[in-house]
Amino acid sequence: MANGPFLLVLRASDPQRFIEYADQRPAHNVHITFDANVNPNIGDRNAGVQATIRAAEKPEAYSLSFGLPRILREYLLFDETRGIRLAPGLKRRFFSDITVYRRIADRDVLYRLTYEPQALRRLPGGM
Repeated sequence: MANGPFLLVLRASDPQRFIEYADQRPAHNVHITFDANVNPNIGDRNAGVQATIRAAEKPEAYSLSFGLPRILREYLLFDETRGIRLAPGLKRRFFSDITVYRRIADRDVLYRLTYEPQALRRLPGGM
């Protein structure tokens, strides 16, 4: 069962590297970072935020990215009434388990990426 109401379109910096890693480790932990300085080019006047997913055990193995539109960025990542960042709680709540579906010939292959918190740090762009 999905934890969040999202269907994410993930872009691999090198699809073959992701496939090779995930084929060897179909279920593995990942780190997720948000970078407000990277334009995800999702058509909302460059005000979105780029998210990057990397293997927790071997971050250089692959990089997957997805963009959040401005409205989701504002709603999910920042609580204006309390003036706080919500990214750590957001990642645990909505991105704790990400399932990647891949179709090969006549069968589906599933990879489970499980969010693993890392040391909290300030993200570029004040996020």
